[in-house]
Amino acid sequence: MTDQTSAHDPIHGYLSQGWSVEDWRERMKTAPDSIFTPAKQSMAKQVEAMLTLQERGAATLDYGNNIRQMALERA
Repeated sequence: MTDQTSAHDPIHGYLSQGWSVEDWRERMKTAPDSIFTPAKQSMAKQVEAMLTLQERGAATLDYGNNIRQMALERA
């Protein structure tokens, strides 16, 4: 399992779980600061899923994209 999420840029590079692309683009224009918390929460869920797959025996890699740090910083 590999991850190539643009976690280093939660505003422009990460679509939060449950968001539509249209909602995300609108928030980028009107309220970019409102993207950080949901993005980090989604990243935390993504990392948890990655770790679950790893525990089940899947080779699990990320590409140094900062997703683990962002997950740690979730609000």
